[in-house]
Formats: sequence, structure tokens, C-alpha cells
Amino acid sequence: MTLASVHTAPLTGRNVAMLLAGRAAFRGSSYLPVVALLSVWGPADYSRYASATGLCGWLLFLVMGVEKASLKLVPRSRRLTADLVRRLVLLGAAPAACSLLALIAACTLAPGSDVALYPAAGLSVSTTGLLLVSTSLQRLCGRPVNDAAGYLLLGGVICALTAVIWLQELRPIQYLLANATAGLAVVICQLLALPRDWWVGPGGRTRRRISGLVLRNVWMLGLTELLAALSVATCFAVLALSGRTEESTVLYLTLVATGLALAVVLALLRLMQPRIAMRLRGCGAAGGRKQAARLLRRILRGAVLCGAILILAMLGPAVAGLPRPPVVALLAFGALAEMLLFATLSYAVTLLENTDTRALTVTSLGALAGLAVTAAVAALLVPFFGTVGAMAALVLALAGNAAATGYGLHRHYADSATNDVTAS
Repeated sequence: MTLASVHTAPLTGRNVAMLLAGRAAFRGSSYLPVVALLSVWGPADYSRYASATGLCGWLLFLVMGVEKASLKLVPRSRRLTADLVRRLVLLGAAPAACSLLALIAACTLAPGSDVALYPAAGLSVSTTGLLLVSTSLQRLCGRPVNDAAGYLLLGGVICALTAVIWLQELRPIQYLLANATAGLAVVICQLLALPRDWWVGPGGRTRRRISGLVLRNVWMLGLTELLAALSVATCFAVLALSGRTEESTVLYLTLVATGLALAVVLALLRLMQPRIAMRLRGCGAAGGRKQAARLLRRILRGAVLCGAILILAMLGPAVAGLPRPPVVALLAFGALAEMLLFATLSYAVTLLENTDTRALTVTSLGALAGLAVTAAVAALLVPFFGTVGAMAALVLALAGNAAATGYGLHRHYADSATNDVTAS
């Protein structure tokens, strides 16, 4: 296989089903230990495990930026594929390497303490993120079977570790280290299976320009999803500060349910991204921006309408002295609206991210605006309406994101064909 042999042909239905099955098995196995760990470890140990894992969860979003950059840059490369692959793998491995060094330092300076639990969680999360990078490269070189096999294998290991916890009562740090070791082994096997000329091909000289391009794409592509995760975290923080911590469970379960459906959408977008990146290269970028602008206008109208319905459904009965609608019904409506709007926004952002470099600034500022709207609306509504207020904040955050992204498109591409679309 030559460096120019980057696989961008459409995946067959069988391949897509196989890839989704691998991810479904991995996600299902990831939820399985939740019950087992809580029943074996007890509330005290499990709370420490949950705290460490939750605190280090943002590392996954850093590595997701590397995955998105690989799916955008590698299909467009020819002679520089080896340069890009080496830099992307190094960036993807950086969080895992830093977590490992922190773990060694914690075990050396404070042996037997809970301090080491945090870098161990970071190592486990970052190796899972590195799997995203290795599987994306496997798909790009035309080997989707290796992608599905990697997730299936790691899912099987997690199930085996869950069984060992029941039999041997592994402690949290032992479970995290075993999980990280298994994930790292799968990643190494997948990286070794890449074509040799993807590592040592022509163009191996150090180039500052390429390094800057890769770093910018990784940072800007990962920032949008990182800020979206912070928006959700903001709602939980406001619930806790408002003295409504007990309602966090309802919101969490609601978001888990929608998250499973959104995970399928995001997985499909990742599978489509190499083709999108090639289609929107050069002259095709203007068409991608037009399509994204149309979607952003629809998202803005839909999010404002759904957010207003949620607020009026809570305020109206209170003003008129009538009983409020059932919280479950309002949450179901808000969750469905948020899921559909977020899926549409994800597609619009994917289109923009695969046009040119300026679009990355537009999408990042849009995500930042969404976070700001979440914080403002949650601070106003959550103390009075609890989880329904939090859901309204998440819905209206999509309106803020769409409005800011649309404005950025109009401002940065006012001299292009996008102007007549965004201005209308």
C-alpha cells in the first residue's frame, strides 16, 4: 500500500453494521461494571472511583480532537501521510504518557494513598481515547474489520474484569490499571498493523508548518465537544449549588438515555467524515457552508421554540394558579428536542469543520456561546424549576450556539456565496 492509498470509498452496509456492533458491545460492557462495582466495593470506594473517573473524563475529549483531525487531514494528504500519522499518534498518546508519569510519581511519593487513583483513572480514560485514534487510522487504510475487532476485544476484557471483581474483589485502582493495560495492548496491536510506509514514508523531515497545522486542528476540533460536555456539567453544578442535588439522578438518567442515541449519530458522522472531508475540499467548501447555514437557521428556530415551550409550561400554570404539567412529560419533551437538535447541530458543525481553517474558529466560538447561554439560563431557571430548568438551558444553549456560529459564518465569509444564505 502506498502513501496515496487512503481509503475514502463509502463503507458498505455490512461494514457499517459491523462497526456499530463493535461500538455497541464496547459501550454495553462499559455500563455493565456500574452495578457490579457498586455492590462489591460499597458506597465509599465507589464514590472515590466515580470522583476520579469523572474528574479525568475531560481527557477523552482532548483525544477526540486528535481522532477528528486524523479523519479530516489524512484523507487529504498524499506525500505527507507519514508526517501526519506520526504527529497525530504522538498527540493522541500525550495524555496517556502524562497520566503514566503522574501515576509513577504518586506511587513513589504517596504509596498506598488514594492520590494514585486519579492518575490511574486518567490513564484508563486516555487509553480509551487513544483507541479512537488507532481505529480511525485502521478505517482510513481500508481495514474496518480491525476497528470492530478492537472494540469487541476491549469490551470482552471489561466483561472479564467485571467477573474478576466479583470473584477476587479487585480494588478500584487495580481495576483501572487492568483496564488501561488492556486498552493499551489493543492500541499497540492496531498501530503495528498500519502500513509500514505510514510510519517511515517520504516526507519524514520535521516541518514546523505541519506541526502547527496538526496542533491547530486537534485543538479547535476537540474544543467544540469539550465545551458541549462542560455545558452539561454546568447544569449539574447549578443543581448542586441550588440545593437540588437529589434531582441530579433524574437528569443524569435522562441524558444517559439520549446519549445512547446520540452516540450512534456521532459514530455515523465519524464513519462519514473522510468522505465529507474530501467532498468539501477546495471548491466544495462553499457548498458545505451553504448547507450548514441552512441547518443552523432551522436549529435556531427549533431551539428557541422548544425552550420557550418548556419555560411557559412551568411559568404559565404558576401564574394562573393551575397545577404544573408532569415533570416526566416535560423532561421527555425537552430530551427529545435536545437530542434531535444536537444531532442536527453536530452534522452542521462537521460540515464546517471539514471546509477550511477559518471555520474552526467559527465553530469554536459558537460552542463557547452555547456554554455561556447554558450557564446564564441555568442560573436563572434551575433554582426554581430544577431539572426542567436544566433541560431548558441545554435546549436554549443550542440556540445560542447556532446563532453565534451563523453570525460567524456571515462575518468571516461575507465575500463568498455563503453571504446570501446566512443573510436571508
